[in-house]
Amino acid sequence: MQCGRLLLLLSAAHGRASSTAAPRFAGYRSIASPDGHMLISKGARDWTQLVGVRPLLSESTRRRLLGDITRPGFEWTVDRHANFPTTDVEVHALPWLDAEMAALLEAEILPSIERLFATDQRRLFVRDQFVVKYSGGGGGQASLGSHFDESCFSFVIQLNDPGEFTGGGTLFAHATEALSVPQGHCLLFCGYQHHEGVAVTEGCRYILTGFVDLRDEDEKVRPFYGTLPGELPRPHGAGSH
Repeated sequence: MQCGRLLLLLSAAHGRASSTAAPRFAGYRSIASPDGHMLISKGARDWTQLVGVRPLLSESTRRRLLGDITRPGFEWTVDRHANFPTTDVEVHALPWLDAEMAALLEAEILPSIERLFATDQRRLFVRDQFVVKYSGGGGGQASLGSHFDESCFSFVIQLNDPGEFTGGGTLFAHATEALSVPQGHCLLFCGYQHHEGVAVTEGCRYILTGFVDLRDEDEKVRPFYGTLPGELPRPHGAGSH
């Protein structure tokens, strides 16, 4: 079932390869979708390794958020996550952003995850959202090592222009190239896929990332969990209700 769906998508990608209008992502095949694009890396082996890319933040929201987090004296935390800490701030620390993201989640992000991974939006629950800062030139945290997330699904929104920093991007274990998207765009992917934040060597990279649980029957969650060690984590499975 998984391989069959991936083969169909690869066939579609091959059939549309000649399109000059589609944006190019190095190391990935791109298929136009209702939300933006579905990306398939050259190393992908099943449909849980799909990556979605879509425009999301308005220019006014993006600029307002960057204005807040780059002002002098803005307070970042460095110890919220035990195993893979980031220089970050929780979304709810900025009430206006918390309200904005609640609307975007309901209307845009969760429906996109539902369509990309054939899940039920009613079974998707946000676990955490936070803004992250990566700094080059020895000015702070530059990267995040290979890991998998605490959630079945994750999203990463690029906040500042990629031209403002060197390096960076998200590198999946099944891919050969780090994936970067334009400012205001969002990556959507299975959080149980190993990935890393590539080092920023110059400038600063700002992203907003979120974790989304799939609270459903174990057989619905297990394909995403794949070969990761241990039992299905909770509250992802049916026993968490």
